[in-house]
Order: sequence, then structure tokens, then C-alpha cells
Amino acid sequence: MRMARWILASWLILASVPFFAQTTVAVGKCQPKKTSFPTIQQALNATPPGATIDVCPGFYPEQILVYQAVTLKGIASGAQGAAVITVPNGG
Repeated sequence: MRMARWILASWLILASVPFFAQTTVAVGKCQPKKTSFPTIQQALNATPPGATIDVCPGFYPEQILVYQAVTLKGIASGAQGAAVITVPNGG
């Protein structure tokens, strides 16, 4: 009986782990095969916790709010430079 409870508890824990947490999306146009967003905040709003957001080279004039566990990864590309978050218009 004890083993059956352990198996049931293990199954419930595994069933509660989101399988979509391995989502990777892009901001910008440097990775056309991935779902892409024009702003970092839009990508943050659309992805589940645990997702990776690849940010293409460029300037992003926005103030972002990170409210869940995600990975933001700047994609540096030689001549194109790096991803830079700048002050938005109006401060």
C-alpha cells in the first residue's frame, strides 16, 4: 500500500510539471524559424514560466517588467552588434 501511494504521489508531481516550459521565442527578426515578437515585453507577456527569449541585435527602447522565471538571452551577431535595452521615449 505504501508503494502505491508513493507511485501515485510521483505521478501527480510529474503530471503537474508544464511540458511547454521549454518554449523558445525571439524578439526581432534574426531567428525567422521561431515565433517572434517586436518587443521584449510582448515576448515576456506571451511566454510561460521557464521559457527562453532570444533577443536579436538592436536597440529596444522600453522599460520591461519581468514577473516570472524566464531566460533573456541576447543574440550577438558580429557586425550587427548586441541587444541593447534603452530608455523609452518620455523617460
